[in-house]
Amino acid sequence: MEELFNFSSHSSDDFDDPIEMYKKGYRAGKRINGPLDYQSEIIMKYFSKHLDRRDVAIELPTGSGKTLVGLIIGEYRRRKRGEQVVFVCTNNILVDQVCTQAIKKYGIRVLKFTGTQSEYSTSDMHVFLRNEAIAVTNYSSVFNNNSFPSLQFKCNTLTTRP
Repeated sequence: MEELFNFSSHSSDDFDDPIEMYKKGYRAGKRINGPLDYQSEIIMKYFSKHLDRRDVAIELPTGSGKTLVGLIIGEYRRRKRGEQVVFVCTNNILVDQVCTQAIKKYGIRVLKFTGTQSEYSTSDMHVFLRNEAIAVTNYSSVFNNNSFPSLQFKCNTLTTRP
């Protein structure tokens, strides 16, 4: 898989906050350069007051940019703090939407995990477990008896709600 971020002159943790990380991680083809002002305010409020919380739920109106906010927070935690991150959606339609936006619009590497564990790509699972991408899945993949290894209670979970 192609490298989404170009850090030729910066180490992978050469940033102080999530907004700076996203702006420094520019790559050709990324359709946006950064979050809108109100999205940046939400991210920085999280950064200043809730950074030590293990799980985060983001609730904003439909169309207000929860996906970008959640992905920037998750990517920051993954890269700066070395944490595995799972972005949890309510259903598979939203999982597909988040993955498409993350890769095509925002330039953030994500991996989709839906269906049964036997359907998960072994190489994708290894990429996630090596902390090289954010996992995107649905609630039932995390909160059932046979959930994906490392997704259940072993990593940070980002949840967005309409």
